[in-house]
Amino acid sequence: MSIWSYLALAAEPPEAIFRALMRPAAAGPVVTADPADLASQLVRFALDPIQLEILRSPARYIALCCHRQWGKTQCAALKAVHLAIYRPGAEIILVAPSLRQSGALLRAIYQFLDALQIPVKRDGLNRLSMLLPNGSHIVAIPNTSDTVRGFSNVSLIIIDEAAFIKDETYRAVFPFLAASNGNLLLLSTPNGQTGFFYRAVHEPQNGFVRFQVRASESSRLTPEFLSMARLELGDAYAQEFECSFTMGEEQIFDRDLIDQALDPIIQAFR
Repeated sequence: MSIWSYLALAAEPPEAIFRALMRPAAAGPVVTADPADLASQLVRFALDPIQLEILRSPARYIALCCHRQWGKTQCAALKAVHLAIYRPGAEIILVAPSLRQSGALLRAIYQFLDALQIPVKRDGLNRLSMLLPNGSHIVAIPNTSDTVRGFSNVSLIIIDEAAFIKDETYRAVFPFLAASNGNLLLLSTPNGQTGFFYRAVHEPQNGFVRFQVRASESSRLTPEFLSMARLELGDAYAQEFECSFTMGEEQIFDRDLIDQALDPIIQAFR
């Protein structure tokens, strides 16, 4: 079975739409230390400043909180492709709430590599995987702590829809970075006020470089669509499009109110 047959299992926007945003295949990839140079070979439109900053960031830990349909999957795919080509033997792990979703990110990466005419094959061990001629290895895994162990010396972990990933899965994959001092990229819209993604975005002591993209501050979506979305989504609009971490169904008190109440108590004991 071909690599494409496996990647086709992941539902993503139709190939024709994705390829319409990509440049025709070049004679061969020109890969410099700047990922933006590679991106300019692959996409027809100019990346926005935050996408460029994420691509170029040397930070080990990055947390991106963004609105729906901003282009986080494409941004993450570009970062993974650059690393896989520029650093031979790179080990890249993709995690998402479901195997379909992590496979969708793998498929986006595959399409970029295909446009660059870089052949890939499966690694022979993992169902959704790619092995590049230079030895770089990319694997998509599901949101299950019992089956994600066993990887080591990982160069980059990308966790898509991180707010919807179980904490136990995060605790299982984070140690992959121990030996390699690798990088971690978290991408998500908000989902309640608990979990590792909420902490990554809100707790400054954890060392994450944070990026936030609200729909009202972005040019990706039209004002007409956003007006309609406000009407249709109601209270969910703030979470889906304005990066608001609203209370979960099981919460009684808002997290900000709890933090404000505890702060004077904590200060008194210092």
